[in-house]
Amino acid sequence: MEAWARKNKKLLAILIVAVALAITVPSIVYYELSYNSVNGTHPELVTGYRSVNAFTATFYVTVHVWSWAGSLDTQVISPSFTFTANNLPFGTQAATSETFSPNNYVTYTLTFTTTDSGIARQVQASNTTYVAIQMSADVNAGWYQELITRSDSATWRFG
Repeated sequence: MEAWARKNKKLLAILIVAVALAITVPSIVYYELSYNSVNGTHPELVTGYRSVNAFTATFYVTVHVWSWAGSLDTQVISPSFTFTANNLPFGTQAATSETFSPNNYVTYTLTFTTTDSGIARQVQASNTTYVAIQMSADVNAGWYQELITRSDSATWRFG
């Protein structure tokens, strides 16, 4: 065997490099798929309506959470959503952990209420409302996990 190795050094070197690449390249690719699935995850405001009077204002919001780079099943762990309307605070709501597959999403139906009559009157005075939602969650896909904070906004017309 030793004599064969001396005679075939180039072949042995090529074999070692090929084995190393066969192990390393799939690991790197899988890590990149994991990383991109996590970092592409974001919330998207889909629909919403409001119930408002002079004393309270409530927004009923549907949010999809998905990844623009989702290549692996992605888990959203203990997400919390913070909502504002016309840059006025409506609080934070915790939601359940969910998993979505590539080319799919998780739907969250959320309710945000304020009993601050000043905020309620300001929201009631306008048919157009600039809404924003921010999601903070631990997100995991494959070998990668990260605590992310992402947001989305829209201008909705009511009434």
